[in-house]
Amino acid sequence: MIKAVINMLNSFPKKLVLLADQAIVSGSSFVLNIVLVWLLGLENYGVFAVLWMLLMGILAMQQALFTLPMLSFAPKMDVGEQRLYMWQLMLLQQLILLVTISVAAVVVWLVKSQLGIAVLNIELLLVWAVWVFLYCSFDFIRKCNFLNGAVSKNLIIDACVFVIQLIGLGVFYLFVPTNLFGVIGLLALSYLVVSLIPLLKSVLYIKSISVFSIFKLHYNFSKWLVGKNVLQWFTANYFVLFAGAILGPAIVGVIRLIQNVLGLLHVVFLAMENEIPIKASVVYKNDGGKGMAGYLVKSSVQYGLVLLPIIGLIALFPSQLLGLIYQQDYSDFGLLASVYALSYLIVFFAYPFRFALRTIERTQGIFMAYLIAAIFSYLSASLLIKSFGMYGVVIGLAAVQLISIAVYCIYLFPKILKDEDYSFRFR
Repeated sequence: MIKAVINMLNSFPKKLVLLADQAIVSGSSFVLNIVLVWLLGLENYGVFAVLWMLLMGILAMQQALFTLPMLSFAPKMDVGEQRLYMWQLMLLQQLILLVTISVAAVVVWLVKSQLGIAVLNIELLLVWAVWVFLYCSFDFIRKCNFLNGAVSKNLIIDACVFVIQLIGLGVFYLFVPTNLFGVIGLLALSYLVVSLIPLLKSVLYIKSISVFSIFKLHYNFSKWLVGKNVLQWFTANYFVLFAGAILGPAIVGVIRLIQNVLGLLHVVFLAMENEIPIKASVVYKNDGGKGMAGYLVKSSVQYGLVLLPIIGLIALFPSQLLGLIYQQDYSDFGLLASVYALSYLIVFFAYPFRFALRTIERTQGIFMAYLIAAIFSYLSASLLIKSFGMYGVVIGLAAVQLISIAVYCIYLFPKILKDEDYSFRFR
């Protein structure tokens, strides 16, 4: 039956299947967070949000060390070599992931009070560790499917995960008192169901795996990417985590539920990522830096016309939207939602600068921006949050984006004004 469904999906254009899969991933995340707010309440949802952010930090390291190099190395191999490499890599990924999670679990346990999650007990920590392992493994399997062109498989497994999670949460709502342990256990189970067979199959390659050579290959490729991903995660989450430590996990819950609504804007950002960098490279090859700058301005204005009405709607009617979506009165946080929505204008403004730096291959500017922004976050979080409360989070995140844009300009404008011709690289 599954093969019949895959064959049916393969009859559709691949781009359409990809869009459907992205809609399921984004839509399921949106719905899941709404349901969790209902079931857990703001305080426990805030604890869940902290644990989710920590998971995302481990995932960022894994993607830099395994996924991104794989997407670069595997297409250059013949079919047999690629198949062996990917199975061996999956096994290596599991081994490194187990070590990483073990270290992370110990650190989280030691600093749980500083993270504002003092309610964390051993049972919850262990089920969190299982959830992290299965989620990261699931993410790696999805990337392997994408690399092999099996986008229909991703659509099916993403739909299965969502259905399992929705049914499980429905059972919690109707029959079982909901708690964090049960919710995280359910999420872990949903990823186990679709990941178990590939994970077990990878063990068959344990005798043939060349751990050192594969790890060395990936390390040489990823040593800067890991740092960049960690810095990116730090700048995106440090203010929120610090607010949870100072103001309590409920504030993290509030910020996360607002971010969930603003996730609608990420559909636009994803569309920009899929289209603009590719076309910018072509324009740069043909028309140089000034031509690329003109294209980036034009395309950003076009996407801005889509983005502005959404931001305006959220900024003008925040309390109404939060009440409509979550079916609870969050009018006390309406102003925070408005300010947060307006801060996304700065986030949007930073995108074309990053696209330009990637196009002219000055990505060290992006790394330096994350480094300086991380230092700023570490030094300023305490002052901003103690002075402005939950609004300090938005002020800090907006300042991080402005600092990043300033660094981008330092690296970018001399090259564009000089209008150097790099077209020889494409000949």
